Amino acid sequence: MKNKGRTVVQGAFMALIAIAILLNHLYLKDLIHRNLFSIGDLNPYGGFSALKMAGTEIGYRFRGITRAMALTIAITVTALFMGRFFCGFICPIGALQDWLFAFGRKLKFSVWKIEGKKALYFEKIKYFFLLCLLVLSLVGGIQYIAAFSPYTAFLNVLSGLGFTLGVTTLALIGLFSLFVKRPFCRFLCPLGAYQGLLAAVGLTRIKREVDCGACRHCLSNCPVDIVVTEDRSLSPECVQCLNCVKAPCIRKKEGYQLFILGKKVNPKKYRVIAMVLFISLYLLLPLIQSPQESIALEAIQDGVYIGEGTGYGGIIQVRIQIEDGHVKTIEVLQQNETPVYFENAFHAFSKQMIEENRLKIDSVSGATATGRGLQNAVLDAIRQGMTDH
Repeated sequence: MKNKGRTVVQGAFMALIAIAILLNHLYLKDLIHRNLFSIGDLNPYGGFSALKMAGTEIGYRFRGITRAMALTIAITVTALFMGRFFCGFICPIGALQDWLFAFGRKLKFSVWKIEGKKALYFEKIKYFFLLCLLVLSLVGGIQYIAAFSPYTAFLNVLSGLGFTLGVTTLALIGLFSLFVKRPFCRFLCPLGAYQGLLAAVGLTRIKREVDCGACRHCLSNCPVDIVVTEDRSLSPECVQCLNCVKAPCIRKKEGYQLFILGKKVNPKKYRVIAMVLFISLYLLLPLIQSPQESIALEAIQDGVYIGEGTGYGGIIQVRIQIEDGHVKTIEVLQQNETPVYFENAFHAFSKQMIEENRLKIDSVSGATATGRGLQNAVLDAIRQGMTDH
C-alpha cells in the first residue's frame, strides 16, 4: 500500500527547498534585495559547527541562534519526541532515494536485498562515520570529509555552482538507490546515526500488537527493510514513514501501531504534531538574538588593511580599502571554504559594509563557521586601521 500523504509531504518540502535556493540565487545576483533563506540555512550540521566553535575558538561569544543552528536543534528535539520524522518526511536526500528506488522498479531493475543480520552489520558503518566526524571536528580537518557530503552537493547542484567531490558521492547514491532501498540513509549517513541514537531513548515507538502473527506483510513496503526487536518494537533505524501502521493486516488483526509515551496515536495526528514541532523550532528559535554591535567605518584611517580569520576550511584572508572614511573595495586573498556557503557570507558582508559603511558584529545566518571566519578576518583588518588612527 502506497503512503500518498508521505509522498506529498516529501514533495512539498523538496519544492520549498528548491524555491529557497532559487530565491537565494537571485539575491546573490542582486536581482532581488531580500534573502529569506541562505543555502547555509538549510544545512542540518550548523548546530554541530557552532558547538565545535564554542568549545575550541578562543574568545567565542554567543551572538544568537542562526537558522542552521535552529535546524539542528529542530532535528534533535523532533527525533527525541517523535522519532526519525526528519528522515522519513523532510530530508531531500531520503526522498530522492525513495523516488529513485520506485523508478528502478518501474524499469524492472532487480532488487538487491540487504536485510536481517547483513543489514545490521552494514548499519554500524554510519555510527563509525558519526564518531569520525565528531573526532575530526575537535582536532581539525573536518572540511576534507565535508567535501564528500551529498547534502552539500545537493544544494550546490540546485544552486548551479558546478562540480564538487560531493556530487560524485550523490551520483553514486542515486545509482545504488535504483537497486537498494535507501543505501545512504541506512549505511552511511552520520545524521541518520545521530537521530537513531536519539530515537533509541526517545518517546515514540512503533510496535506490533500481541496477537499479530509476525508475517511481516505490513513491512513489505518499508523503505529501510527494518528489523523488529524482541519486545515487538521496530528498531531505532525506523524512519517513521508509517507505511506499516497504515498497511491493512491481511489476517484482519491490529498489526503495527504508533505509540507515544505508551499511548496509541493516530498517524495523521502524529504527522501534524511532528511537522508543527519541527517547523516552529526552525522558524522561532532564530528570533533569539543577543544585542547587535556595530563598528562605524568612518573612524578608520584611510588606507589598505589585510586581516585574517579562521573559517570552516582554514585561514580566510581579506584586504579592505578605506578611502575618505568609506569602504571602497573588499577583496578575498585566501580562502578554502565550501563555495556556496562562502558566496552567501561574503555577499552579506560586502553589501552591508559598502551600503551602510559599518560592520554589524553578529553571526551570519546559515554560514556559522564560514561567516564567523570572514567576520573575524574583516575585524582583524579594521583593528589595524583603528590602531593606526
